[in-house]
Amino acid sequence: MTADPTLQKKLLKRMMVADAALMLLGLAFAVGHFSFDVPWMLYAFIAAIAAGFAVQIWFVMRIKRGA
Repeated sequence: MTADPTLQKKLLKRMMVADAALMLLGLAFAVGHFSFDVPWMLYAFIAAIAAGFAVQIWFVMRIKRGA
């Protein structure tokens, strides 16, 4: 596990930006599916949620690895 606070801060900022972008993208897909009844947007919504979780797992693994 890394003890370098500058690296942790840099990785945290990357994760927060990626998660915010995926959240907005997922919100747009959810609105498209539930409000405008576009069926394929449900799958894109689920993919955006999965990608957000993957980014968080990436963050934890990078902190644990220390690089």
